Amino acid sequence: MKQIREIKLGVSFIIGTPGRLRDLIEKKVLDLSTCHSVVLDEADRMLDMGFRDDMVFIIGKTFKERQTLFFSATLSSDIKKLTGQYLKDSIFISVISGQTLKNIDQYVILFIIKEGKLEKLH
Repeated sequence: MKQIREIKLGVSFIIGTPGRLRDLIEKKVLDLSTCHSVVLDEADRMLDMGFRDDMVFIIGKTFKERQTLFFSATLSSDIKKLTGQYLKDSIFISVISGQTLKNIDQYVILFIIKEGKLEKLH
């Protein structure tokens, strides 16, 4: 109930499992029709765990001209097929473990008080 109450108050970000997001959409609590960005982290694992239908359902509820980002440790044929369906002008970036470019700044926030989390996320 707390999640539903907070969503109804208005949110900037929604983070959740495919099953939970689908549940909220089906209950008419969550409307993604104006959502302009979708990030699917561990897309390969979600496919392995049987969330393909949920992922397709969720993406289908978002704004047609959205930015879609897939993050995956592997590039399986299922991921390639999914990206072909939902990505336009896609770019694939491969990261080699242990190498960081010199012109990339990386920051780690080790401790944050509860009241400051949203501000730091923004």
